Amino acid sequence: MGTLKKMFGFIDLTKGSPLKVLILFSIPVFLTLLLTNALNLVSTLVLKVTVGGDSVTAITQTNSLNAILLNFGLGTCSGFAVIGGHYYGKRDQANTIKAFQNSFYLALLFGVFLTVLGFIVLKPALHLLNVDALYFQKAYEYYIFIIAGFTIIILNQLAMAFLRVMGNSFFPLMVSILMMLLQIGLILLLTSRNILNLDTIGTGIAVVVINIVGLFINYRYLIKKYPFLKIRFRTFRYDGVMGRDLLKQGLPLGFQWSILFVGGFVLTRQLNLFGPDAGKAITVFTNMEAYSSILYATIATSLVTYVSQNFGAGANVRIKQGIKWSLIFVFVSYIIVFILGYALIPVATGIFLPADSINEKVIFYTNSYLFILYPTSILMALAVISRAILQGIKRPLIILLSGFGEMVARIVVSVWVPFLVDANYLVSKSDQAYVAMSFSNFGAWIIAAIIMGVPVLLMFVFNKPLVGKAKQLDLAPALES
Repeated sequence: MGTLKKMFGFIDLTKGSPLKVLILFSIPVFLTLLLTNALNLVSTLVLKVTVGGDSVTAITQTNSLNAILLNFGLGTCSGFAVIGGHYYGKRDQANTIKAFQNSFYLALLFGVFLTVLGFIVLKPALHLLNVDALYFQKAYEYYIFIIAGFTIIILNQLAMAFLRVMGNSFFPLMVSILMMLLQIGLILLLTSRNILNLDTIGTGIAVVVINIVGLFINYRYLIKKYPFLKIRFRTFRYDGVMGRDLLKQGLPLGFQWSILFVGGFVLTRQLNLFGPDAGKAITVFTNMEAYSSILYATIATSLVTYVSQNFGAGANVRIKQGIKWSLIFVFVSYIIVFILGYALIPVATGIFLPADSINEKVIFYTNSYLFILYPTSILMALAVISRAILQGIKRPLIILLSGFGEMVARIVVSVWVPFLVDANYLVSKSDQAYVAMSFSNFGAWIIAAIIMGVPVLLMFVFNKPLVGKAKQLDLAPALES
């Protein structure tokens, strides 16, 4: 019962056994990510029944655009929360208040800006993606509602990010369960042909509604536990010094999260050249990839909070101990992902697509991507862990540089490498060229692992300072132990 109470409450990651607090904090994070992806899976299955495979594929066609636009806002919020975690680790209540309130203000501004930008670029972006006419209108109708809800989605993620960096990973889990159940009900209501029959429009409305509910619940819980964090608009004054500190951490992460998926946008565009069957395959393997990364994302999310709090508290020896355990978790997770992933490849298309949408080409396009994904996902895992460490110790510029490197690698592999295999692939649409494109993530992860992994290795293994004026972490005691 004592363990359960700790999981329900706020965990101080600067005290106690690093292994124990990481596990306690990670379990709710894992369940939250699992339920979030389960929510997406259930939504897909419901849509597969209510409106068919074309609508499911249409929604998936917006993923790369969503990753560029919305991830900028989510990345900045993640950076803002790290600042809050540092001050919370120092037990500096005054600056924790400033960090949250100024983060809320900046997130609100970013949300409005991204909404306006999204409305402007949506149609041109869908054309640039080579979205097939079969999916275009459905994709547009779905994503127009997502754009309208950008501000709500970003503020909800900010509230959850602050809950986590202050040590509570269990309450977001409870909210995720509620949101999952609510979204399933709303999608059934809004998309069923014999009820409201709103197709992809209904799905977009459901996403916005559940984020409104999530924001209300997460914010109310946060200020109930920490009343001093309550936003008071009448008396709020923007703090320029704190704002610069937040932007200095948040903007590089926002750009990194966004730039990272520019390469994904280009890859989606190139894959769409192969026609509607490739579009269906994208629906399948992007979902499979999302599930495959749950364990890695759990470790990275927990590590950001752990490193952030301990960096703020100056507990550098604990940071290295936490990283050691996280790397062990990563390699165990890789073995699990590899085995389960390969076991599910033969049935993957049937999970996400109705039977009448599946043919030999869809299966080939899906399986080719997945057979490359699973063996190489260890590189993705090492990249996300390195990113979490650098984020926690406030080294956002290295992360931004990695984002540029990943973007270039994906573009080169998806656009140029296929020409080496088949110079006429734009006309022939050859299978060999498609397989070559499927190595784009592999190339990106290699670059990311090098750009972010080397500085982490130098800092935490060889105890070397990073470039620039950044302070060196004194890890000599940890190395001796």
